[in-house]
Amino acid sequence: GVRASYQLLWANDVITNLLICQACTCTSETRPITEMRQEESAQTIKELLDYMTEQNGTVDRCRKLSLLPPLTIGLSDSWDFAAQEIARQLGIGANQVEEAWNSLARQMIRLGREAIEDGWITRDWVLEIPVELCIGLPARTILDTVERSRNSGEIVLSSGLKLSMEDRPRGNEIFEEIWDNLMAAREARAQIKLTDGERECLCAMLLAGGGDADQLPPGLSAILGRSEAYLGSKHAACQDVVRPLISISILCSKQHLFKKKLRVIIEGITSDDAEDYLRVIRRHSTADALD
Repeated sequence: GVRASYQLLWANDVITNLLICQACTCTSETRPITEMRQEESAQTIKELLDYMTEQNGTVDRCRKLSLLPPLTIGLSDSWDFAAQEIARQLGIGANQVEEAWNSLARQMIRLGREAIEDGWITRDWVLEIPVELCIGLPARTILDTVERSRNSGEIVLSSGLKLSMEDRPRGNEIFEEIWDNLMAAREARAQIKLTDGERECLCAMLLAGGGDADQLPPGLSAILGRSEAYLGSKHAACQDVVRPLISISILCSKQHLFKKKLRVIIEGITSDDAEDYLRVIRRHSTADALD
């Protein structure tokens, strides 16, 4: 369709400009491009072929040759390509992006299994994949991220990767909205001091995913029901933390890639052997199992 036609147009532009660069005379104006060595041409062609066949998402050489932006692939539902693109924007390796995701996934599995063990939720409820869980579990997990991020304007992922206002991914409305909500949640959380019991209430509010108490398992419903009275004057401040984190989860839940990953996490939470699913999630990572 239109996407395939554009991809062919873009590839043709890359090849045409590559041939022009090989043939043109080097001048002060053309020097930045014509300094591409002859042996690099073959590498550029290989990069283009890998991209077209979805074997590799890196198109750095091709970007220098075409005025047109590359298509985010029919390829838009390829996690490998998405990881490559985020890595390119951050100036890091795609393996670091992959490990950041793996670390988040391990956290979600750990927190989900702990919630079952503590009687907050049930395995059967998780297997139903309710919308409250799909929104609440990521929101609860991201709470740990904002609590870990001590400096204003900075987010520290569990993998150790740090994102700041200066080097965060840009150019995507979803990234921008997620970042704004992360900053709002981080600032709101930094403003309140919570006891262990009060933080437990905050965690329950997040895990509930904005759902009504009667739609939740009895354990989680009970904690949620007493949260407002228990938190007292801090309840409104906790809501300032909850709202942006829930907004992030809702944004993520609409993304096809995230939904595919979440299904594996659900299986990991309910599996008798979570390690089997952690190996799937890690893919090429060498990280250890559950923390």
